[in-house]
Amino acid sequence: MNESKIYRELEQVKQQYELILVKLEDSLQNAPPGNMLKEKKYHHEYYTKQYKDKDGKCIREYISKKDKKTLKQLGQKKYDQLFIKSIRKNLMLIDKFLEGYDLDFRERGYEKIGELKDIPLELYEDNRIAILEKWMTEEIQENSYNDELKIFETDKKEMVRSKSEVIIANALNQYSDKLLYKYERPLEVKISGFKKIIYPDFTTLNIESGEISYLEHFGMMDNPEYAEQFVKKINLYEENGIVLGKDLFVTFESMEVPLNTKQVRRVIEQIISK
Repeated sequence: MNESKIYRELEQVKQQYELILVKLEDSLQNAPPGNMLKEKKYHHEYYTKQYKDKDGKCIREYISKKDKKTLKQLGQKKYDQLFIKSIRKNLMLIDKFLEGYDLDFRERGYEKIGELKDIPLELYEDNRIAILEKWMTEEIQENSYNDELKIFETDKKEMVRSKSEVIIANALNQYSDKLLYKYERPLEVKISGFKKIIYPDFTTLNIESGEISYLEHFGMMDNPEYAEQFVKKINLYEENGIVLGKDLFVTFESMEVPLNTKQVRRVIEQIISK
């Protein structure tokens, strides 16, 4: 569980609530005096405006249904008052959580055991850290198939197979504070019950969540045979539990419609926000 992400998201929710609160309080200051009540008499429903005069006497006035401006203003006022009450309650609960939640309890717990540190203990670490360490230190076997086609260089000095892959790699690199990637990282799948290694164009790792996703580029969608291979590859991923739009993301192009950098960024942002 990515606790730091949850903590930050709650802080963002708090900031959003505070902005809404300012807006609602400003709206109430500009609202007309009094409150609106809905009443019923002789099976007939109607609205009244209730307020106090300068002597403190409670006054109740009938509001015509034709007076839509007053009905809307007082109705909005009542809604805003209820909404403010709920927001303040949520803000109080969020403040209590943020104040009391211990993000560093793992490290502090280990520090407190003192003399027991020389004993090999099973530490309950953040699994995300272990995933990141494995990602950074793993040694992968490169895809040597058609190696001579790797003639295009990315910003990270990698050699890839097409100009479109350069665009994607460089775009991914611009999000390196949120997403790490590897080119043609091997992936073991099963085909008809047999294990096989395939090489997705790009494998990404979300730094915040530790989630791995795959990004494939399909560059000749106007070629019927190539399009058929695309369908087969998507089906292969699906059969291995890698779902399009959830774990697998794709970009396309054809001779008439080349790859667009904005399109690539939209896909990358989908990967980050999933």
